[in-house]
Amino acid sequence: MILVDGMLILKVVLLPLATWRFYRLVASDTGYKQFLRKIRIVVGVKYEKNKDGTVDYSHWSTKDGSFAEGLTCSKCAPIWWGTILSLLLLFAPDWVYLIITLPLNASALVLTFENIIYSPREFSQYSKDVTAEPKKEDQDNVLEKVERKADK
Repeated sequence: MILVDGMLILKVVLLPLATWRFYRLVASDTGYKQFLRKIRIVVGVKYEKNKDGTVDYSHWSTKDGSFAEGLTCSKCAPIWWGTILSLLLLFAPDWVYLIITLPLNASALVLTFENIIYSPREFSQYSKDVTAEPKKEDQDNVLEKVERKADK
């Protein structure tokens, strides 16, 4: 019988958050001097080019069933990273577990708070009644904001 102690509960809570942050690092963050983006390019992630020839890093594609797809897929990659982290840390002493997961967890929490506090609220006016038709002038305002962002 497994004895449920405070550290086990802490591990069960921290591992999913660490897995999510690790997945986000590998799948979409640029990293120091774009190191992580360069790794994604090496494994097969293809970034789209704009009309002027510059690379658009916000849009990418991968071949179906490729390693690059497995690395960036939001539905399957966290499963693999969670399994790998779990197996690596299964028999690790508690202090090793905390040293590995706490920086990832702290980073994940900061990013979550950042997104909650500073996320754009452009479409929040429609959240109360999703069946209501937005007014024409509201649609025009949203389109203007999007066009201004695109011009930057």
